[in-house]
Amino acid sequence: MLGFETIGNATATFFDEKPVLTTDPWIEGKPYFGSWGHKYKIPNQQLDNILKCKYVWLSHGHPDHIDPDSLKFFKDKIILIADHYGDRIFNDLSKNFKCIKLISNKWFEITSRIRIKSFSDWNQDSSLLVEINKKDIVFN
Repeated sequence: MLGFETIGNATATFFDEKPVLTTDPWIEGKPYFGSWGHKYKIPNQQLDNILKCKYVWLSHGHPDHIDPDSLKFFKDKIILIADHYGDRIFNDLSKNFKCIKLISNKWFEITSRIRIKSFSDWNQDSSLLVEINKKDIVFN
């Protein structure tokens, strides 16, 4: 399969024959001091796809995007972080994870048929452009 699926508030999983990239995977925990939780259980197949990805892209520091309770599942993954001003997120996560800082507006190859381009802003947020088989998808 070549394509993607979405689940939850900001999670997408991209496939090139297998799951290769997931974004902002909030899969466990209740961010914002327990005031926000999952309305539905993530189906087992989608959870399995998220966990099998080699790459995890994190957009910004809100706890429903970089959830501390979910990070434990990604110790063996490559964490992709935008080049936010000051690099706080990159520097903090690099202490315990393998991280790659994505330079804004520069392509990063995930597979031969999927590549991404991250854009960061002054507010320490970022957006993602995903190209699948030469077709663009904007994701944030």
